[in-house]
Amino acid sequence: MYKPQILRWLAIVSIIVFILSPALGRADRADADSWTKQAEEIHRLVKEKKWAEARKPLARLAADFSRADFSDERVSIEAIHTLSECLLDLEGKLNQIRPDQELILASAVRLRLAFDALSHPNQPLWLERYPEMMRKIEQLEQAVQSGNEGEVREAVEKLFNEYQLIRPAVVVSKTPQTTAKVDSMIAFIRGQSDGAERDRQGLMNGVKRFKQMMEPLFYGSEEEVIALARWTDPPEVLPFLWVGAVIAAVLAYVGWRKYRAEQVAVRG
Repeated sequence: MYKPQILRWLAIVSIIVFILSPALGRADRADADSWTKQAEEIHRLVKEKKWAEARKPLARLAADFSRADFSDERVSIEAIHTLSECLLDLEGKLNQIRPDQELILASAVRLRLAFDALSHPNQPLWLERYPEMMRKIEQLEQAVQSGNEGEVREAVEKLFNEYQLIRPAVVVSKTPQTTAKVDSMIAFIRGQSDGAERDRQGLMNGVKRFKQMMEPLFYGSEEEVIALARWTDPPEVLPFLWVGAVIAAVLAYVGWRKYRAEQVAVRG
């Protein structure tokens, strides 16, 4: 019923890219290995609290990425958008008047994991976060069983923060549909934990289902992840949300390329 509309929107997206792409300037071939090395250097400098020094490789990475030509690469629009967001997020945090070490380090970790996922699709670094993710889930299970609202809220936020560390890398590594399913499940858990009258059983069911999704997400098939999350999805709404996200990602990336091109022009 809604497939013709989706196809029309996808056609519009293609036209937007075609029309605006000439305004983006000269493009270079994507060099994921070089970007990953730069991201590793940025992460190292941030860990050492050398924030001023970290800005230089970050600026180089942002400039290189903004000029990249992805036409010959198997990279989704969502992945390109997410990598752009990682660059802008860390840039903004490093330029704050009162930098927050914890937030800057988390942003640097996201950046490193995301670019590593781009250059190492078969064995990305973010897979090493599996034990920590499972620990956070088990802590939440224990909190829900205890019935302590404060412990539940704290455990939910810790789990959410852990997922946020790997989410950009997940976007790069997985299909948009898989990422949407995991996002939907974590949103369901947060929603169940925020209510004035918490549905304890509903929350526990969501946590257990999220836990089941982790092994296929990290080491298994995306089909299994999607199948495990299917019970939470409104069937007629998700396709339109996905198309909207694609359009937003395209426009955001075009804006990002134009923004970086203007910066280079000003500095030149």
